[in-house]
Amino acid sequence: MRKLMLLFVALPLSTPVFARADSAMPRFDLTQTCRATSDLGVGDEQSFAVCMHDETDVEKQLAITWTSYSAAARSRCSAETMIGGNPSYVELFTCLDIDRSLSGGNASGTGK
Repeated sequence: MRKLMLLFVALPLSTPVFARADSAMPRFDLTQTCRATSDLGVGDEQSFAVCMHDETDVEKQLAITWTSYSAAARSRCSAETMIGGNPSYVELFTCLDIDRSLSGGNASGTGK
């Protein structure tokens, strides 16, 4: 029984399939975000389509590069992106990119 309990504790810690929640990329409702943007009256239905295209492209890029950013940057930028509602992957990517630039291009955020 003790070995079984040890297995249940060790397996999630050693298997990447069991990714921790803090390393997961946030999920945004792009339709809501782009509707809110187009409802500002600065464009027409085309601006909604452009917004959806841009957000979807950046979401795909972030899905590939998400873990290359430091955990601190991911956490801070995710929280900042949520301020004011209607979070955006473009906004999240911009924050992460600025953080990386300010840390000297280092993905860990240590500047080393």
